Amino acid sequence: YYNAAVLIDRQGKMVGQYRKCRITEGEVQDIGITPGPLDPPVFKTDFGTIGIQICFDIEWPEAWRTLAKKGAEIVFWPSAFAAGKKLNTKAWENQYYIVSSTLKNTTRIIDITGQEIATSGNWSNWGVCAPVNLEKAFLASWPYVESFPAIQKKYGRKIRISSLHEEEFSIIESLSADVKIADVMKEFKLKTYREHIQSAEDKQAPHRV
Repeated sequence: YYNAAVLIDRQGKMVGQYRKCRITEGEVQDIGITPGPLDPPVFKTDFGTIGIQICFDIEWPEAWRTLAKKGAEIVFWPSAFAAGKKLNTKAWENQYYIVSSTLKNTTRIIDITGQEIATSGNWSNWGVCAPVNLEKAFLASWPYVESFPAIQKKYGRKIRISSLHEEEFSIIESLSADVKIADVMKEFKLKTYREHIQSAEDKQAPHRV
């Protein structure tokens, strides 16, 4: 037996399954649940690339990072508990949206900066709905800040650039269907924060004693 979440498409067909990899002691001893693989899948859908984690999975960072490396844009998290700020941290650290649904009457949609854009709770325990813009990139500010005026000049209101000043991060977001963030990043030679960190690691490795 597995503790699993399934992905069902718009036609009602099951197109994917994630098996919880970090199960509790009670699931093992009392129910006989088997842990799933430590390498979680991502699923390509008609609206984006998604991943899934379940409940106790939140206590280990590796699978969440793996989903980010595989290109997950939204991670769905069904759970018995609400997790609080832990979920915001996961979104922030991995730069993807997180959508939660829990047994605690809490449902949240969290954006790539860790900010909640829709929530429910004990006093509003219905489902939530909010637009999610996947044409958005998270990058370190200081290598690229001099490019921002040129980007804004060319694209005007079709692009929004916002900065988290103390963290020295910036978010560049398309506000127009005809502007793809990947194209803007390529045009102005920008790297996402994840690419920036990977590049630094690649440069460090040959010189490490």
